[in-house]
Amino acid sequence: MTGLLFFRFERWLIVALIVVNLLWSRIEIVTAAQPEAGVGGGDANWQPARTWVFCVGLLKWENPQYGPFPQKHRRDAEMLQVLKECGVPAAQITYLCDEQGTTAAIEKEFTRFLKQPAKDDLVIVYYCGHGYNTSDHKQTFLVSYDTAGANRGWEVATIPREINRLCRAQRVVIALDHCFSGAMAEAVRRLPNPKVSFAVLASAHHNSSSTGNWTFTENLISAFRGRGYMDDDGNGQITFSELDANIELDMAFAERQMSQSLFTKGFDPNFVIRASHKPTDPEIGQRTEIEWHGKYYRGFVIGRNGALSRVHYYGYQESDDEWVTPERLRTPTPVTRPINSPVEIWWKSEWYRGRIIGVKHGLHLVKYDKWGPEWNEWVTIHRLRDVK
Repeated sequence: MTGLLFFRFERWLIVALIVVNLLWSRIEIVTAAQPEAGVGGGDANWQPARTWVFCVGLLKWENPQYGPFPQKHRRDAEMLQVLKECGVPAAQITYLCDEQGTTAAIEKEFTRFLKQPAKDDLVIVYYCGHGYNTSDHKQTFLVSYDTAGANRGWEVATIPREINRLCRAQRVVIALDHCFSGAMAEAVRRLPNPKVSFAVLASAHHNSSSTGNWTFTENLISAFRGRGYMDDDGNGQITFSELDANIELDMAFAERQMSQSLFTKGFDPNFVIRASHKPTDPEIGQRTEIEWHGKYYRGFVIGRNGALSRVHYYGYQESDDEWVTPERLRTPTPVTRPINSPVEIWWKSEWYRGRIIGVKHGLHLVKYDKWGPEWNEWVTIHRLRDVK
């Protein structure tokens, strides 16, 4: 009988230890990921009930020239669901998905949409899909579902002009996840006599392509969800400035491309999006490379439990998150060339002479010798070589 009681006690003790460990692990993840009760808490500037969203999400096109993206786990729809959960009324969201996003439909619905928000409302305009620059780099278009021939798509420069002309809301956020998306920042910068204050967040520089991954949009989702690792200064609030900084670092680290942003007069970068729990460990949010079956993949730390780190892999689902030991983590050191170095730059199967005029996050801003500044772009070191 004594042996049986000891066995039962030992079994109970093991179960209790497992439960305590799981609860402790859960506490660490919650600390890194979950917001405080209430959207944004009492100090947040963002009011979901007074937010209007115009979203165009295109992952397939009528024209075979534009290759499709996978429909599974599409983040544009997930972002809209998160916004609804935060309290944005469904009636204030316009979503044109795939076949719905023809040029005519986008322009018609955008005009209708812009006339609805009130002065103190916040407007969010979002697009994901393909984008392209014209051959002279003077115009940029978002590819609509039926873009072909004379139908060139939704011209970037018309978007801020129409917002400025029709929208009563004083603050507008434009978030774009496509190639050459930074052209929106340039278009807003050139806008004469703006009545609206803009925040532009773009996945890529205006002369750079963008990968087909969801890294940019996942940052938007994480900010709206109040993930603690987005709170860079640890003050319990996630701002647009912190969102912008995380986008820039993630796009450079995970996708090897430079994002672009712009905040115009009247749009405070410290506008609070959500309240969040402060990370309990300085390692939370750190970008790293994780060894998995002999190969290294890029990701970041989302939780800590003693010496263990819980990591999220870029481009993978939350179900793929895992706890890893320190031996499986490493911090890569970027290799760069000095500013003002003469180089040859690989562009569309040819080498062109130029010069490095900036270095940031392991990327190089280059200027081509025989081309104007409108052709400047950020490139990886793999597109550079010594002058022959």
